Formats: sequence, C-alpha cells, structure tokens
Amino acid sequence: MAATQKRLAGLPRATYCNGAKSAVNDWLSQLVTAVAKPNGGHDAFWCLLLETRELQTLRSLLSATSASGEYGEFVSAARTVVPNPSAEECAAIRDAAPGVHAIPFTSHAFLADISSKGSHLDEEPSFSVFRDQWERRQFGFVWLDYCGTLASGPGHRRQTDISLLFSANLLQPSAILAVTLSERGAARLYRGELADSLVICVQAAAKAAQRKVISLGLAEYRSPTPMITAAFVVDHLGADVPSFLSREGVSFHHWRSGCGLAECLELPLAKALRLAASAFADAAVGSQHALVLESVKLLPVTRSLEASGSCSSILSSLPDALEAQVAQVFLARSVDVLSGAKLLDYLQQLSSDSSKRFDAV
Repeated sequence: MAATQKRLAGLPRATYCNGAKSAVNDWLSQLVTAVAKPNGGHDAFWCLLLETRELQTLRSLLSATSASGEYGEFVSAARTVVPNPSAEECAAIRDAAPGVHAIPFTSHAFLADISSKGSHLDEEPSFSVFRDQWERRQFGFVWLDYCGTLASGPGHRRQTDISLLFSANLLQPSAILAVTLSERGAARLYRGELADSLVICVQAAAKAAQRKVISLGLAEYRSPTPMITAAFVVDHLGADVPSFLSREGVSFHHWRSGCGLAECLELPLAKALRLAASAFADAAVGSQHALVLESVKLLPVTRSLEASGSCSSILSSLPDALEAQVAQVFLARSVDVLSGAKLLDYLQQLSSDSSKRFDAV
C-alpha cells in the first residue's frame, strides 16, 4: 500500500505511515472527538500514547480535535505523555513536539511507577516533571499500541498494564482506551480468538475495579502481520458511537464476542487438538477419575471426556488466568488456574492424599 505523507502546523517533521495505520489513527481520533469530554470543558485532558518520533497518533489527534471546534483543542502536546525505552527516541520525540512528555521507560515500568503513590529520590528528571504537572492523575485517552499477544511473559505484562489502568483509577470518566495486538508468534485456535481475549481482558479488569466499559468497535488490518485495535469507553454507557467506513486494507466493525466459535471458524491447530483429545477419551474408556492439565481455553480433553461419559469425575485446570476467564465466558465453566510452583504444590498434595487417585491423566 502506498505510503502517505502528512504535515501539521506546530509539528514540522513529516510523518510517513502506511494507509492502514493512518486509517486507524483517523478512526480513534474521531472516537475521541465524538465521545471523550475533557474535565472542565475547554481544558486539555491527558493522553498516554505509545509512539515513535513520527508521532502519527498525536498528529492525527491534534488535527481532528482542533477541526471539531466543539470543545476547543482539548488534546495538546503539553498534556501528552509518551513512554519509550529508548533515550534517543525520547529526545527525537521532544524535538518533534515541544512540550510533550517523552519518558525513557517501557509502558510497563511507567504504569507501575505512576500507580505507586510515592516518588523516588533517584527519579528520572523527565518523569519528575510529568508527575508534577499531572494534576488530576487520570487520562482521557490511552492507546496501548502493542506488537504481540496477551500470552507468554510479554503478554502477561501487557495484561498487567491494562489491569493497572483500572485498579489504580488512571482513566477518567468517558475516557477512551484503545489497545492494539498482533498475531505475530500466536498459535491461533479459531478466527477472532485474539479479539475475544482482548475484549474479555479489558472487561475483567474494569469489573474488578467496579468500572464499566463498552466496546466502541474493532479495526482489523495488516501492518504487515495481522493486527487488531479495539476501542472502549469507560463509565459512559450512553456513548454515541460514530460510524466509520472500512478502507482498503482495514475493516472496522462492532465486535461480537465469540462469533468465531459460534460460526465454527476453527483453525487447523484447534482441529488437531480436538482430534487428539478425542483419541485420548477413547483410550480412557472405563476410567473413573481423570486429571486434565489443559493447555488451551477450548478445553478439548475435558469436553471429549465428558462427551464419552466414562469418567465420573474430571478435574481440569489451565495455566493462564485469562484463558480461564475466556473458558468461563464462552463455555460457562469455572476452571482452576495452575502453573509453575502452584502446580507442583498441588501435585504434591495429591500424591500425599491416598483418597485421590486418577486412572486417566
């Protein structure tokens, strides 16, 4: 797709971006202008963006909000913070947008630090300046523009970021939260799986903090790997969601959780796991008690054993809390989460209890 070039007043450096990324920026900017209302009317609210020196998102926000005129220019560089672990990139960001708070932290370290109430004597200077100016301690727009999934170690840190935004009350009422994930390195079970996990992760984090979120839509595109960006509004249940037509290379739509499962959009990995689980269930005929350490949210072994009707009791677990949450939502099952030391402790307890013996594992 041909690259586009945009130059905005106040930010002299030209930005080069592909059409899909530009379309997603436009979509999010329109959501911000239509839904998010800054505290105090015309005062700018704070934005948290994961950006590079090209500042594609900030440019799009400045253009859209200044053009709307409804609430004034309620997005500004001076109230935008960009955590980026590269000190060189942070310096370039400050040069491109004077006043922006570019802080040489990862998003994980940044959110962990602002969630703590105190400050540190050896605090990074740019972070100290930001903390002093961040009066309301909340954001009106956050875009966690990740490149990866919610699985494995990096994915768990991304889950923690999302959780901290809610548990530390970092999102103001009517705030827009956007999260981008990619399928790079993902072993997918069905179409729409990544979106399902993201939506349930955000909903669970909000519920735990007694906040409410509604989905504002989902964008699907390639950049160059398959990507999704989901947008949510916090504590603003009467939000009017503007329509946004799909463009070449980008599909915008309102996500219906579980649609991939409902429409049987199973991918080869899920089919292979299901066939292996069925073979195990056939071999376990006559067993009474089964212990199943599942690896995926679809619980193929547990469901195959139940379908066979041979086991009187089946004890199942998953290694990941988010996988268990998805299983609970779509399969109406409460599944224990066991991994690492917790799993070893549990197995040791079983070995010392003579009343608990399994003939299918």
